[in-house]
Amino acid sequence: MDLKAKVTLLGDSEVGKTSLILRYVKNEFTEVYKQTLGADFMTKRLEINGNPDKRITLAIWDLAGQEQFSNLREYYLAGTLAAIICFDITQKSTFEHVPAWMQEICNICGDIPIILVGTKNDLADHRQVTMKDIEAFLAKEPTKQIHFFETSSATHHNVSNVFQHIVDNYVLKEFSG
Repeated sequence: MDLKAKVTLLGDSEVGKTSLILRYVKNEFTEVYKQTLGADFMTKRLEINGNPDKRITLAIWDLAGQEQFSNLREYYLAGTLAAIICFDITQKSTFEHVPAWMQEICNICGDIPIILVGTKNDLADHRQVTMKDIEAFLAKEPTKQIHFFETSSATHHNVSNVFQHIVDNYVLKEFSG
């Protein structure tokens, strides 16, 4: 049995979406990336409960955050099972844009699971988005169950946990019923 699921990452340009995917899929990190133009994707195959005969293939899409690609995102979001919205904890404006990213996802995909990810927690000395800011935002979204993770692709902090949460709580449930 081989299950397939699409997960899509959205957020402003340069928040660390590509870094998050590369760290998870290839366990690689670099500080120099080319900006994503339009969209890119990678896949990761996982065994279910250690059984090599039961696998999940995650198609992980990285959508460009620049405004000029907004008209293409509708096509790239099609078929998304769960979305990850990323913001950079050292850039407050990227957090302030999260509601617009949520609205775009809901308009295109309906009510799908959303994971909120604050990236670059290894740069906490430069933090502009506090946990109080994040908690206040999450409290304003009572109709949506949004899970929050803080990550660092540089140190690998919580990166695998984000994707494992999606697999355990959404992918396996989607295919078990």
